[in-house]
Amino acid sequence: MIRKEKMSRLQMIRKKEEDIMSKFLGLFLLLSIGPLLFFVGCNDSPATSPIGPADPVGTWSVRFTELLDECDKIAPDDEGVGFTSQQTVTRNGDTYSVEADELVFGFIDGALRASDSLEAEDSFTGDLFGTGISCVLSERLAYNNITETSTDIVYEVVIACEDGTRCDSLFRAYGERSS
Repeated sequence: MIRKEKMSRLQMIRKKEEDIMSKFLGLFLLLSIGPLLFFVGCNDSPATSPIGPADPVGTWSVRFTELLDECDKIAPDDEGVGFTSQQTVTRNGDTYSVEADELVFGFIDGALRASDSLEAEDSFTGDLFGTGISCVLSERLAYNNITETSTDIVYEVVIACEDGTRCDSLFRAYGERSS
């Protein structure tokens, strides 16, 4: 009887381990492949892209929807499904700056990746939470399929700490040029 109980407990533990591993594998695939598909696969083919480079400079009215927010980065709006933002893009030479309240440091710098895409990223390493544990905070913002009036946006925040703690937040948005 005791042997059957031990086997039953052992089987339960193995089942829980398998469940946990399958969840981690699914999350890993989502986090490793998902952003790659968004950042690489969102560009139109040259035949359907606008003629000449699109200029992202201006003010954009942006509506974000949450895909994944493990970092509790953003509080949802009244509708509970995302948030709105005003983003301002400026240019100085080949460097583009995006200013927005939801960005960790208030702004992020980047460059044109293609004639209709802008990618900006930044990171900070240090004791983010005052606990003595060093963490890396990475932030990335991509404007894809930029036209004179609209753009698709992907926003990603990753916090990875030396103690193995990690969270990922990924948002998709649609932006309309307001000026």
